[in-house]
Amino acid sequence: MCNLDKKDNSGTDLLNKTQDSQSTLNSINNYFSKVGANLANNILSRTQNNESFLSKHLNLQHINPPLNSFMLHPTSENEVRRIIFNLKNTGSSGWDGITTKFLKKGVNIIVEPVTAICNICFATGTFPLALKRSVTIPIFKSGDRDMVSNYRPISLLPSLSKILEKLMNCRLKKYLELKGFLSSNQFGFREGRSTCDALHKLTSFVANGLDNKDKVLGVFLDLAKAFDTVSVPILIAKLEYMGIRGIPLALFRDYLRDRKQSVKMNDEYSQEVDIVYGVPQGSVLGPTLFLVYINDLCDLDIDKGQIITFADDTVLLFKAKTWADINSIANKGLRRVATWLDNNLLTFNAQKTMYISFSTSSKTQPLPGIINLKVHRCVNECETSCNCCSIINTTSTKYLGVVIDQHLDWKEQAKKLSARVRKLIYIFKMLRNVCSMQTRTTVYYSLCQSIISYCLTVWGGTSKTTMLVVERAQRALLKVMSFKDYRYPTDLLYKESKVLSVRKLFIQLLIVSQHKIKPDFGPRRRMDIVYKIPKCKTRFAQTFTNYLGPSIYNKISRKLKIRDLNFRECKKIIGEFLDEMDYLEVENMLR
Repeated sequence: MCNLDKKDNSGTDLLNKTQDSQSTLNSINNYFSKVGANLANNILSRTQNNESFLSKHLNLQHINPPLNSFMLHPTSENEVRRIIFNLKNTGSSGWDGITTKFLKKGVNIIVEPVTAICNICFATGTFPLALKRSVTIPIFKSGDRDMVSNYRPISLLPSLSKILEKLMNCRLKKYLELKGFLSSNQFGFREGRSTCDALHKLTSFVANGLDNKDKVLGVFLDLAKAFDTVSVPILIAKLEYMGIRGIPLALFRDYLRDRKQSVKMNDEYSQEVDIVYGVPQGSVLGPTLFLVYINDLCDLDIDKGQIITFADDTVLLFKAKTWADINSIANKGLRRVATWLDNNLLTFNAQKTMYISFSTSSKTQPLPGIINLKVHRCVNECETSCNCCSIINTTSTKYLGVVIDQHLDWKEQAKKLSARVRKLIYIFKMLRNVCSMQTRTTVYYSLCQSIISYCLTVWGGTSKTTMLVVERAQRALLKVMSFKDYRYPTDLLYKESKVLSVRKLFIQLLIVSQHKIKPDFGPRRRMDIVYKIPKCKTRFAQTFTNYLGPSIYNKISRKLKIRDLNFRECKKIIGEFLDEMDYLEVENMLR
């Protein structure tokens, strides 16, 4: 519905360059298959190392090797049946042409042999060769359509491979979480963790630092083709260190080696080539294996700093009393990170890596020349006298879909979000003539409110003038959707549309999020205080979730008994309560 003018993003333009389509397909496949290998080989030639040496000299002292090894427990027909029914209903298929819809229709016939095959794989430590063949579809990103580097490879694996991978993945993830191997600083591909949690940790670090009058700086790293440059020997060594040994380790090793890839366009296939580096793209197991690979980066010890990662999206945060100190510790931290990346054959993309110096106002920003961050590849300990590549300074950057600016006033985020909401008005102009109000409201929740609510608890405590930019866009859409005049009263508009304003939605999401946290509070006289409110020295720090969550929850709990309610009941009652409040009452609740 949103893609009314959808453009052709297929790679057919690449085929039209030459008359020999087969040679073109082969050259495209060679390019995609060697991206990771080329990046890894560049690091190996520069550092004069080899994979065998690096895999035997990993610095994993922060992990206590378990006494008990990881076990691959046999599966059952019920588990395999459940996995098949939970597969997404996609029309695409791998090289074998078998779709997930086909598997679901024939589940009663195939469940017994598939279960037997999976258990044989678990018992012998082998992954079927037929399930290691992928078909890659080039999808155009941007730029020159004749350049293969401007295409993103989308890999299609056999549907049967996903069943075996899901069985391996659920056992591996359960083991890693149970043993506590995965870093608390890693938020990607983990149950109960999200982009919102990663952004909360980032903004809390910055807000607490500025509240204590520290200087705070964030480096937003860009890793080039991180998933494609994973070294299999290094990954296997890390798995073994985490207690995955014997037959299970043999299965993971066999899963990663002897993989084949071909490119498909216009129903034509290239020749298959070997994939030596990387975790399989489009796979179920690949993301979890990548978390294992990058895990020790998340716990890297950097002075007065914090590392936050969502898969390969990494931020380094530093704080100190002066900008000169920040410059020194940030350069040392970057040197440590760059060394780790070299030792793990991951490429630091300095041209796309940026840093932000955070402050509450422009007056407290560093003077020109004080901050000079570099990606150090040299042996020189003096940060200013080498020719290493400098990192770009920026006032704002998008991280995990949210615009982070140097003052954390969220004006740019509100502006970008407002523009996205207003783009939807055209859709509702067409819908209102053919759909009922109930249908339009359902579409609103799907298209508009999903955009507004994304990570709203991270920045929704901003000033009312900033929030008003988004609320005006929301009102404009609601008026178009419900055939209302542009002067129609705001309160009536929200009530008749049965929609919460952006600020009310923020409070609802904040309360529901806080409701999940168990109160860490000792005996107290006032029973209406559910959560302890952290002390903040500045009004700036009081606009973030760490303060607003407990504060607003305590205020509402004095009027509504919500502590003992379940998740759905709490959300419903809070929504009804906020619906009756006017604009000023809502704003006063944030103070």
